[in-house]
This record gives sequence, C-alpha cells and structure tokens, in this order.
Amino acid sequence: MQIFIGGGVKSAGSRAYLENVALVLEEAGHQVFLPHRDGTLPGKTGNEQGLLTGADILGLGRWVFEGNLECIRGCGAVVAVLDGLCWGTTMELGYAYAYKMLVKPDLIIIGIYTDPVDVLDIMRFYACDEVLASLEALPTALTRLATHLRGH
Repeated sequence: MQIFIGGGVKSAGSRAYLENVALVLEEAGHQVFLPHRDGTLPGKTGNEQGLLTGADILGLGRWVFEGNLECIRGCGAVVAVLDGLCWGTTMELGYAYAYKMLVKPDLIIIGIYTDPVDVLDIMRFYACDEVLASLEALPTALTRLATHLRGH
C-alpha cells in the first residue's frame, strides 16, 4: 500500500522519528512517501532535499504544498505523527479527512500520539480512523483497518 507520512520536521529528532515510522512500514512491505526524505527540491541535495527554509517558502512553497496534497490523494493511507503541534501536519490531516469524506471513503487515516499525560485535541483525534499510543502497534492497526474499511 502507498502511505503518506505527516509529522513535524523542524528538529533532527522529529525527522529521525518519522524516518523510523517509514522504516517500520517499509519493512512491512508498504511504499512510503515521507516528504522531507522523499520529496525533491530544486537545488537541494542530501539531508536538506525535502526541507524548506524561510528563503524557500515564496519560491518553492506552493510547489511543495500542491505536491503533498497530490501524494495524499494518491495514497491508500495517511499516517500522522501527532505529538506536539505542527500546523502543516494538522492541515494535511484535515485535507486527508475531507478527501476521505468526499471522494475516497476507504482512505485509512492513522494518528500516532505517544504523550501519556495530555489528551489529544478532539479535532485531530476524530480526523483519524484510529489513534495509536505506540509505533509498534502501527502495522497491525493498518492491516486491521484495511480489512475493515475495504471489506477484504
């Protein structure tokens, strides 16, 4: 299954966690699109290839925005890391939910929220088919939801 992963990318730790999410899914046989890792930006290479800096926003921002939305429309699932608050991830999650409701009812939306103290806000919680408390639960949840939503 093609899976879009959304999450904050402002710190090296956040990017490493997202890359671990991708690895877990890839090891389970899925194709993953992780924007900061798999996205390309003209003139950028290596670790910065999919990361926009402040100077890039006006020149490349619209291109990245449209590209991410296209990837969401083309995937079978969206996995959103919901720890912290990333406005980009929140927007991607809202877009995925609207797309699911209006166009693609079998789109799977899974959130990962590992904070054991604070409750996740209702808007992000209810945009997901399921919110997981750990990365380890992801492959099983994805298989179960695919079977349930797609009737297989």
